[in-house]
Amino acid sequence: MKVEITHHRFDDGVHAFDYTLHRKPHLKHRYIRIRNAHPIISVSKRTPLKTLEAFITDHAGWITRQLEKSSTHITDLTQPGAVVVWRGEHLPIITQTGKHNRLDLNQHAAHFTLKDPPTHATLLSLLQNYYKTHAPSYLLPRVNHWTAIMNLHPTHVGFRRARTRWGSCSVRNSLSLNTYLMMLPDDMIDYVIVHELAHIRHKNHGKDFWKLVEKFLPEWKKQRKSLRNYENFLI
Repeated sequence: MKVEITHHRFDDGVHAFDYTLHRKPHLKHRYIRIRNAHPIISVSKRTPLKTLEAFITDHAGWITRQLEKSSTHITDLTQPGAVVVWRGEHLPIITQTGKHNRLDLNQHAAHFTLKDPPTHATLLSLLQNYYKTHAPSYLLPRVNHWTAIMNLHPTHVGFRRARTRWGSCSVRNSLSLNTYLMMLPDDMIDYVIVHELAHIRHKNHGKDFWKLVEKFLPEWKKQRKSLRNYENFLI
């Protein structure tokens, strides 16, 4: 069964916004995501209209606050005040002229060396390559750490850039981790890894799945909620 995607307008006289509704088969919970300053609400195909309306009304204040934050999010890395996000730190961008394009990070700033005048495309490409280069050497030891603790062993661990999810676990227990995980603080990285490893045992998000996650990460709800603060950086 396919996902039903429709577009709607919410306006209760206090909060007003457009949103996209995803009705998915067999979805047990309701979710709200903000993507590119736009709410995406996912519910089961069986969710009654009144239940959906009540859910949106209950979360309208939160959605509005997130949209306000999104409207100030800088997506052009050449704009004044733009930052590079690395391991939970927001680093100011410094550009300089050089013979080769490269990016160097330290605890104070992100230093871009460029042959030509800076463009967003050039800076973004360097940043994405930096994440891609450093992700395996940092993330794989974290996977091995949690694999040993949880006694759950993936058949393969791969790394790729994705715009919609932080990680995934295939039916063959192969893990795929987003190279953009390098933006996150350590506790959120661990949450994503534990989450995907838990899918080796449970291929759904049922009660047993979340009990397994909570066994190793008692504060997983806090970490999952904090991930939303980084979703707008998935570019």
